[in-house]
Amino acid sequence: MKKATSRGLDVFDEAVEKGLSGPFWFIVGADTQLGLEDSWRLTALKKRPRRVSWATELERIRLLVNFVNSCHNKPRFLVVCGDLVDAFPDTDQRADQEQDFIKAFRRLDKQVPLVCVCGNHDVGNSPTPQTIQAFRDTFGDDYFSFWVSGTFHIVINSQYYEDDSGCKWESEQHSQWLQQQLKISRDEAKCTFVYQHIPYFLRRPDEPKQYFNLRVEQRTRLLRQLVEGGVKKVFCGHYHNNAGGWFPSETDRQLEVVVTTAVGCQLGSDTEVPSLEGCWPEPRTVPGIRIVRVDHSGCPSHQFVPISQLTSQCAPGDLPTEAASSTAASDVPNTAQAGRGDLPRREPLS
Repeated sequence: MKKATSRGLDVFDEAVEKGLSGPFWFIVGADTQLGLEDSWRLTALKKRPRRVSWATELERIRLLVNFVNSCHNKPRFLVVCGDLVDAFPDTDQRADQEQDFIKAFRRLDKQVPLVCVCGNHDVGNSPTPQTIQAFRDTFGDDYFSFWVSGTFHIVINSQYYEDDSGCKWESEQHSQWLQQQLKISRDEAKCTFVYQHIPYFLRRPDEPKQYFNLRVEQRTRLLRQLVEGGVKKVFCGHYHNNAGGWFPSETDRQLEVVVTTAVGCQLGSDTEVPSLEGCWPEPRTVPGIRIVRVDHSGCPSHQFVPISQLTSQCAPGDLPTEAASSTAASDVPNTAQAGRGDLPRREPLS
């Protein structure tokens, strides 16, 4: 696994990539979260989980890796938007989950870099310099940027936004670095993408604060900075369900927040989570990933595909054009139109 170092991903030659243009494609996944499925099952059965299994998550990763490896036209990279494993730092089974995550993705074709984004389970709900350094030692930098075919890609550590009480210096360094990257984006990039774990919002920019989004005043300030920096798409995870919307509004579409469900455990309104009651307006979806296509001009479109339906025919060039979308409202296509009876319907965003 090629780690990000010195705030970059040197598998991509910046001097070369800045001068290239599309089309190309990449894959967005989230919340592989090894161990959550079994832990959730035991919790629902009112059994206190001690040692859990993560065979289910590893099987889904295996299917995802098989799909990538089978594609003749390979994606430029595969990004996992946080919560790579479920065990928090310095807890039982953390090291085992990390090792199995790395081992599972070691099978990934060497032409396809794995981009690791950190989530709250990776650095802790209240990260410290020690937990951040532990993540860096295992997976690489917790924030960095890279260029692909004239487009700019920025990986953010969103846990600094959620709770930086134990890592003020690191949080400030992150903020200063991001401002530098947004200036580069504004001045040099055709299109810029951001990857982070926690979404700014799930449906609407003005929705109330809850577990799965950021504080309203904070998110508004940060989103304005991203828009001013030329960012067009923000890809997130954390919600374990598909969601997303536009900033500043559905009618004024300057930036899209795209929330992709988990590769691992799925959550939804039919999930027994007393402490998080009311967080999900819709039933749980199915495990899947997002295929993102970028055209010659740098314009992106994206489509959600369930893990169970991944075949080499899903690679861009073979995807039905009418199924691809640049809007979060079509994350789950109309079942009659798309022929996917196992996917729930979703109403358009309001």
